[in-house]
Amino acid sequence: TTADDIIQSCLEGVILRLNDVINLIVNARQSLATSSEATSEERPVVIASGNGLVNNPLMMQMLADCSGLSVLVDAETSEATSRGAALMTAISLKEMRVQHGCVAHDETTPTLNNLGEEGISTLKQSVPGDASSWWASKSATQDQLIDAMSSVWR
Repeated sequence: TTADDIIQSCLEGVILRLNDVINLIVNARQSLATSSEATSEERPVVIASGNGLVNNPLMMQMLADCSGLSVLVDAETSEATSRGAALMTAISLKEMRVQHGCVAHDETTPTLNNLGEEGISTLKQSVPGDASSWWASKSATQDQLIDAMSSVWR
């Protein structure tokens, strides 16, 4: 085992956990979408932030390959996490007001699906490659390890 092997394993572990979080978000997004939004063919994208991901093209590509989603870096946002949280809050509040009849829904009303990539000035982008089966086997191995260790964590 070399230092490179250890670094690669650490990066793979981080990417696999990020992919699990992305899957939870995508699934929650699909379950919360209205019926008109649910029919949308639009694929979600990952908007990256943080020096570890943004400044590491290999890690961005690993995340794109593992998740099957494009990974973008917004050139104009240094705090994408805060921006994302603010956008999700604004959308949720607007949707609650629409559901309760306080305001009308129109085409300009932001929703979970119509944020899209408008307004994102892309600095860098990684698109998924052909590594999905390789990542699926890594994910299955990690799930087996987590299951095997779960009795230790209880």
